[in-house]
Amino acid sequence: PSWIDVDGKSSTNGINFPVIDGKRPNHMALFRQLKDTGWAEPGWNDTGWKGCVEARAGAYNISDTPPDPAKPDTLFVPYFAPDDPGDAQMPSSSYGNEAKYYNNSYLSDASDTVKLDKQKGDNRLGIDFSGLDSDPDKATKEQVAKYVAPA
Repeated sequence: PSWIDVDGKSSTNGINFPVIDGKRPNHMALFRQLKDTGWAEPGWNDTGWKGCVEARAGAYNISDTPPDPAKPDTLFVPYFAPDDPGDAQMPSSSYGNEAKYYNNSYLSDASDTVKLDKQKGDNRLGIDFSGLDSDPDKATKEQVAKYVAPA
């Protein structure tokens, strides 16, 4: 829909992720990338964007200004909950606020570096993760690489 920021143009799209090679991952690209990788954990299969959106940028979050593709901050950004640190946890309705682990850890923190090396930037995010093991910025890139090639 034209009122959704599918191209990552809003100033708040991807704000929870680091800037890598001058860009932040946009949320719809992350959803598409997870689907492309064939990511399927028991209990999380076919998880994609379900229609939730984030509050709009700045004063637009409390105004009735209609979304306008010519003004990206008026668009609604698809809600993407970043994976929390730690090993992936099975989803459960009994999570509550457990202090022993993060409640939204759905991916392991490592990525498959063999898959990343083969892609050489040919992914939905347009970020080259090849050579990640020897990259001086590995810690920052690993925060996003796990969505591109989950281990």
